[in-house]
Amino acid sequence: MTVLDPLTRAARRLTQATPGVHGAPERFDRFGAALAAGDFDDDGVDDLAVGVPGEDDGRTPAGHSEGAVQVLHGPSMRQRAPIVSQRRPGAYDEFGAALAAGDLDGDAVADLAIGAPGRGAVRTLRGVRHRGLSERGGLRVEQGGRSQFGWALLIRDRTLYVGAPGARGFAGAVTVVSGGSSLATLPIPTDGLLGYALG
Repeated sequence: MTVLDPLTRAARRLTQATPGVHGAPERFDRFGAALAAGDFDDDGVDDLAVGVPGEDDGRTPAGHSEGAVQVLHGPSMRQRAPIVSQRRPGAYDEFGAALAAGDLDGDAVADLAIGAPGRGAVRTLRGVRHRGLSERGGLRVEQGGRSQFGWALLIRDRTLYVGAPGARGFAGAVTVVSGGSSLATLPIPTDGLLGYALG
């Protein structure tokens, strides 16, 4: 993964072998498959959440894995907290395949949404001033792996949008999560392939 700084015209290559980044690089980790930038600790500098959906315990088949998320704090791009993973990971979760950053709770600190489309689940972590991301006050929504719920994520105006391209017999769906846990599926007519990307 390469981080570009257009102001200084600098580029910095980061891997799991970079000093300050936890973990060990492995062939199918897919470090950087999803990215989300936000000021998760409200220190005035953006941090970078890095999806590693291929992270596993070494026993699952290539391309199917538990997944993880690593948070690198700016401007040093060093990791200050442990790798974020599922409490009870499944071998096909691909946790971290989609990420979105934005203020979901109205406290002016960026929060993080994490998709695990193999499990059909989304988890949010709350940004806490001077501390960073926390599970307290976060949200977990699970709709089952066949829906691919969490394939794509978007945060706008304190609302989380979740793409589920496997829902409705693979016609796809976009679900709105607002008010902490209130869910509604957008009434979008489709001939299929809805929910693969949101923007």
